[in-house]
Amino acid sequence: IESLKINDMQLQKSISNQAIDVSRQHNRYLMLQKQQEITMVQANAAAQKQMIETEAIATTIRSKAEADADAIRIAAKAQKQALELKGQGESEYSRLLE
Repeated sequence: IESLKINDMQLQKSISNQAIDVSRQHNRYLMLQKQQEITMVQANAAAQKQMIETEAIATTIRSKAEADADAIRIAAKAQKQALELKGQGESEYSRLLE
């Protein structure tokens, strides 16, 4: 059937309106699908950005803690060496006094 002729004008108008409504609903469905995809991409991008920022903060905190620990170890080593040298100096001094 290449063409269908409907003699009832009311029925013809009703079928045309239904076809238009179906087409509109389909287009709206497609638009909502695209909006959902866009929303998901934006949400994923925001989540990745948050993870990157959180990791950067954690790395900064970790680096600072490691630097602080290194500084404490260096200070303790220096103090130990200073005490050892002081002890050696006092030992040498007392030996010289004998």
